[in-house]
Amino acid sequence: MSRIQFTELGSAPGTPAANKIAMYAKNDGKVYIKDDVGAETDLTAGAANAMAELVANTILSASAGSISLSSIPASYAMLMLVMQLRTDRASEVDNIEIRFNSDSVAANYYTTSWHISDAGTPAIVETRYNGATAAGMRIINAASGATSPADYFSLLRVYIHNYTKTSFYRHVEATGVTFRSNTAGERYFLRAMGNWQNTVDAINAIEVVPVNGPNFVAESSYALYGIGSA
Repeated sequence: MSRIQFTELGSAPGTPAANKIAMYAKNDGKVYIKDDVGAETDLTAGAANAMAELVANTILSASAGSISLSSIPASYAMLMLVMQLRTDRASEVDNIEIRFNSDSVAANYYTTSWHISDAGTPAIVETRYNGATAAGMRIINAASGATSPADYFSLLRVYIHNYTKTSFYRHVEATGVTFRSNTAGERYFLRAMGNWQNTVDAINAIEVVPVNGPNFVAESSYALYGIGSA
């Protein structure tokens, strides 16, 4: 395979001659260019900012009452939480709540949640929680329940935007699918949006709980990713 190899430098080389550009690698593992006025550009910066970097991931080996993440680094522009969920509720589905920084005050969460069935004529159901009832960002039918077919799990991807900012509310969006059974109309496409109405604290902890549960069962899992740079 053809390739270009650079010897890593301990520091940037001198400024190239007029109308020339120098390309080089430094011992931080990055590739740079320097133009004829001495301006240095990191060629890896854009790619790094666009990638999702794994922060934490876990597969439950036993039932647990919640999924909890703490000490979340503040170095990203946004977070993406990917989950596979099933609870021990005696039903085909369960709802979940997402809480930030151990805040369970309903007045701080505004959420609109939709689920769309795969029936012959798709049915759309909308549920709103506007600062009442739900002690977190509540997403309807976001987890498979104990009476859904064995080995069925819901899949959910949650984006938490500007999680380190404190000058405005933090906005959240979620997309997922939930399997109740193999019957038409029993499989749901999920969408949700909402915000955490806190302008004091950066988000450094996330907790996900089943509304009825009371537990997420073994093999439920999560992976938290950081995206971009703060």
